[in-house]
Amino acid sequence: MPRKKKKNNIVIGIDTLEVEIQASILLHENTHIFRSANGVEIGRMKAVKNGYRLSICLPKILREDNIEPFNVNDFKAIQKVLSMIQRELQNLFENTLLEMTVKSCEVNSTIQLSDKEKTAPLLHLLSQILLTKREKLLVAYTGQRTGKRYEVVKNLCNGKRIESIKTPQLSNSRFCFKIYDKSLEQQKTKEQKQNITDRDYYALSLCTLSED
Repeated sequence: MPRKKKKNNIVIGIDTLEVEIQASILLHENTHIFRSANGVEIGRMKAVKNGYRLSICLPKILREDNIEPFNVNDFKAIQKVLSMIQRELQNLFENTLLEMTVKSCEVNSTIQLSDKEKTAPLLHLLSQILLTKREKLLVAYTGQRTGKRYEVVKNLCNGKRIESIKTPQLSNSRFCFKIYDKSLEQQKTKEQKQNITDRDYYALSLCTLSED
């Protein structure tokens, strides 16, 4: 009986929120780190003009990483997420009523590919498709080494691999695309935890930016 062909799986959800907080109270430190109950860093709050800017990674509130975005299945935990953030802010600002505005939202579409060899060609193809005559496309590369002679010298590479692609904001200044190889992020998690299953990701993130 022929082996059943693996399908590409897609998970869509929210990754990071950026919230502007108007506050008259000055904290002792310009940067405050938010941590989950397990001690995982889930966000940072930095002092800006007329208040603070909070960047919070929703998936990390429930999990130890953001490989899987905060999706529909996580909605049942939304009250837990909101309560945790609210409690932390109340402790910091002494129960002061705060005016908060969501300034940006990163909507993440994570595609688990059936074959990890598809990742590099897809990123290369998209880096060509997204090129335009007038707008700059930001492409980040990492070096690759193949062959024993390149393994001897630590920093010598004979190839390159696309790590991420970022487009400029659209004409309405509200959207931009960031596309990246999520297997690189996952590899770091694997090195820390050996029980992660071997999967490869190609991720498309759509950032929705509100006007200031």
